[in-house]
Amino acid sequence: MTKERPYVEKTVAMFTGLFVKANLFESAPAALSGLIVRYIGAVKTPAARYIIDPVTYVFGLTPDGPDGESALCHWKSLTEAEADRRVRQDYRLGEVEPIPTGRIRTSEQLGKVEALLMTRSYSRLADKILCDPLRRAVGLRAFERSDFADGAILDDFVGSVIDYQRGALKRCFEGAQYQELGVALPEPTYVLSPYFRIESKETLEFMSSIWCAFDDRRLENGAVVAMVSKEYFTNCWQELASTLLTTDSSVVMLWIPELKEESATRDDLVAFGRFVQMLAHSGRSVVNLYGGGFSMSLLSYGLAGLINGPGYGLQRNAIPIKGGAPAASFYIPTSRVRKGILDALRDMMDNPAIQSKQDFLDHVCSCPICRAAMSEDPDEKNYPDAFWNYYGELVPSRTPGSNRQVPSKATSDREAFHFLLARLLEFRTERHSSPVDALERLRACRSLWRGRSGDHLDTWIGVLSDLESGE
Repeated sequence: MTKERPYVEKTVAMFTGLFVKANLFESAPAALSGLIVRYIGAVKTPAARYIIDPVTYVFGLTPDGPDGESALCHWKSLTEAEADRRVRQDYRLGEVEPIPTGRIRTSEQLGKVEALLMTRSYSRLADKILCDPLRRAVGLRAFERSDFADGAILDDFVGSVIDYQRGALKRCFEGAQYQELGVALPEPTYVLSPYFRIESKETLEFMSSIWCAFDDRRLENGAVVAMVSKEYFTNCWQELASTLLTTDSSVVMLWIPELKEESATRDDLVAFGRFVQMLAHSGRSVVNLYGGGFSMSLLSYGLAGLINGPGYGLQRNAIPIKGGAPAASFYIPTSRVRKGILDALRDMMDNPAIQSKQDFLDHVCSCPICRAAMSEDPDEKNYPDAFWNYYGELVPSRTPGSNRQVPSKATSDREAFHFLLARLLEFRTERHSSPVDALERLRACRSLWRGRSGDHLDTWIGVLSDLESGE
């Protein structure tokens, strides 16, 4: 939240809305609620939109990742007494209950042990949307279908998730000082269903039971979420689409964590396109959470929208990746891929159409950030140095004992703003475009990137051509 906030504050009024994660309301409620209120004021309601992602899927993931850590848990060095207290608090254990194996281990620090604690934001979220026995399972094991066999537990879970989203912003402004201001705080534009990963017929049936309980709430602004493994989606997209068409929600939020559109197979993308068309033809709006370059073109074929995040780019994994500052990268709008800074520069230098700064502006990007980059050096032909100095600046890592070079804050900020502005321009172009025009733009991109750096465009063009012809 801290890293992305400056980008959001400066560009959010240009976008359709804000998509925020529920755990952020627990880790930084004041900052996030203030940002949403400023956004609402900037774009003037009712155009203002925000959506809260309930992120319930994390409770269906195995809590013990590599070395015991995961999205839900992390190791912390503490005194033995403090470790015992914190573990019991996090896992809701009584004073005499045994601590589960693997939650406390020895430490190299004298007088300390290491405790596997729950990430505070997810622990607080669990306290607000889960009741026992579900709450007591968090951090110890992944939720299973059998945990919801009791209809009362399932119904309570769905209701709690709905109530959390509807009241999250208002809870941040409950004080008397805010009441006196008389600020109108709208509910989220869409209230999302709880969701867990779909990877088999059985897990689809489980999600169908959640969607049915969600439908029973009769929400006018309800939207169902389908988080699907790539393998299951590609092989069984029709079954998924047919099940979704039995729900009452007119909006479907789709997330395929493993789908990297620039390296996806033809079968993967055909399934994606057919799924969107089938639901769109039935009057449903599909929003791709974390879509890539292919998704932009699919806006002309029935896709209703997508999410853009400078912190992760064109695809998002289900399990967050930890490990310090990300490597420097650059989004190339005309090939619609985000690459490491060296790979991006190499692609441009290998392209005979890009020989000068003006070529860069004509054939790569002419956003305000890139224009500033090209103006840094008076030498018209020296665009590689101008590019590298603006987007490739590295500084020593602040991590103790690390010899890594990481992107400077200025470099990260420039690339993030460039990414958001470039994607915004693409969205505005593609959402009102015809399929024929969308295809022609991709063909023009392919004619510019003739080598291997444009091979993915051939796949996209072929898939969209099939969608257009109905084959």
